[in-house]
Amino acid sequence: MRRRGYRINIVFFACLVLISTSLPANAGTKRMSSDVRDSGELMEALGEGALDRGAIGKNQDTATLKKCLAAFKNGDRESGKKLWGAFLDEMGGKDSLDAVTRTIDAQLFFAETKSKTPGLTMFTDLVQVTKAKLGPQHHYVADLDSTLSEWYVVAKRFPEAEAAVRDEVAVHAKNYGPLSHTTVISQCDLVQVFLNARDYGNAEKEINNTIKLFEKRRSPEMQRSYNQYVQVLKATGRTSEIPAVFQRYKKIASLHTARK
Repeated sequence: MRRRGYRINIVFFACLVLISTSLPANAGTKRMSSDVRDSGELMEALGEGALDRGAIGKNQDTATLKKCLAAFKNGDRESGKKLWGAFLDEMGGKDSLDAVTRTIDAQLFFAETKSKTPGLTMFTDLVQVTKAKLGPQHHYVADLDSTLSEWYVVAKRFPEAEAAVRDEVAVHAKNYGPLSHTTVISQCDLVQVFLNARDYGNAEKEINNTIKLFEKRRSPEMQRSYNQYVQVLKATGRTSEIPAVFQRYKKIASLHTARK
């Protein structure tokens, strides 16, 4: 998959305490808030030919995908869905589909500066067709669910965003295991949906569920999870609890170090 792990250093958590005290209450919004827009600017700089340069592969024909995007852009959803299905057949479920998704998302994010509805509608259709073609448990469905949830967050449709991420978590857990790095990332994404919605009660609940995963397996997402917890505590006026939370994460990291 596109996400890779790295080792946790306990010393790093000491730095987190200093950093967290300066974080604004709305820090760390879901990853699309900035980097997808940046990608959109990059795609615009590359021009229309960007789709041909590396998103799918040098030997892959992008004609069907281009027709698919054109159909959605023109509001022809039915043709767009049929062409996406044809594109999936051509690709045969290859992992490079994930790169295609990021490319499409970047282009749409830049293009739809006034209305986010076209992108949301398109990815809703892409998820539907992909589930029918590849099956609801295919790992690419989870990748699309992730992108779809980001569009829902932009539209401030948080219940739908939550549902999409929960589906993403379930698919990753089935394919890679509940303790896999990919699944843990998706679990942190679920927390972020609640943070974006300012639903700090559910955010804290899911953070504690994530911590249970950390207790069973070391994960580089502990940094992100800690920052999310600090965000909850600051937003709810409980900054005095930050040291205790820090110690909780540090203890987990120490346990994993001792197990080596």
